[in-house]
Amino acid sequence: MKNLYAFLLTILLLHAQAQSVSPFVIASSGGYFSNANFSVSSTFGEMTMVETFSNGTIYLTQGFQQPFSFGTGISNPIPDNGSYSIYPNPSNGNFVLSFHYSYGGTAMFRVYNMLGQEVNNSEVKFDRGVNFQNFKLSTLANGIYFLEANYNFSNGKVLKNVSKINISN
Repeated sequence: MKNLYAFLLTILLLHAQAQSVSPFVIASSGGYFSNANFSVSSTFGEMTMVETFSNGTIYLTQGFQQPFSFGTGISNPIPDNGSYSIYPNPSNGNFVLSFHYSYGGTAMFRVYNMLGQEVNNSEVKFDRGVNFQNFKLSTLANGIYFLEANYNFSNGKVLKNVSKINISN
């Protein structure tokens, strides 16, 4: 019986596979570099809980990197599949929202901090086609904010987008 257990254990060990994880960074700003001697990954403004260990010759820095940069939104698609972009992001607080839709209407823009507090708002009328809305938020503290854009189109449709904004003065 012991021989059977030893045989089964040997088979399991021969078929065991190790997990291999390739480091990568997807964030609003940052990257990953590697060569034969070292590797470095970085993110801008999203690293928390960092600790460094050393034995004198080798240093290991562990921390949490936000694994994905994504926007969250609820949308009622409009027939023309319009476009929406923010640039530059990250910025010093001065950025442009560019949007292009086949219908005009009104838009309400609200900016929220990470606590969910509204720190800026504006309402504009826009025409069909390409529109630009300039934001001057350089007085806000460095950090991550959310831009909520609510569009009410002249054809009765409604669209809502929420995007992450990274401010770094």
